[in-house]
Amino acid sequence: IKGGHAVPILGYDSRGLYCVTWGAVQKMTWDWWSVYGDEAWVILSEEFQEAGKIEGIDVAMLKADLASF
Repeated sequence: IKGGHAVPILGYDSRGLYCVTWGAVQKMTWDWWSVYGDEAWVILSEEFQEAGKIEGIDVAMLKADLASF
């Protein structure tokens, strides 16, 4: 897609990702993402990093996973 289109991802499940685009929450299937998704950004707030683990997410493990890509 020429020029791209940035969207915030709100969540995901086994069927795909859920993003906000064109004024509504839209589902992107995993197949769609594998064809058109070419980059993703993650924002880790300072509070999230200082806590170390929030809602079952281990920050150190998340950083290691992200660094492996």
